[in-house]
Amino acid sequence: MTNFLGIALGILLTETIVMEPFLHAITCICCAILLFNIHHTLQGIMISEIAEMFNERHGRGG
Repeated sequence: MTNFLGIALGILLTETIVMEPFLHAITCICCAILLFNIHHTLQGIMISEIAEMFNERHGRGG
């Protein structure tokens, strides 16, 4: 019985040690993609806002 628990614990620890970097990498990649998308979306909104303000100010509105 203790042998089985030792093996189970060993497998669990090995899986945790092996999987941890992969999970960490996946989380980092997902966060980076999300931040990249948010940044570019906000940048697009800011550019369109500035263009709209420029058009209104200079009488080139559509």
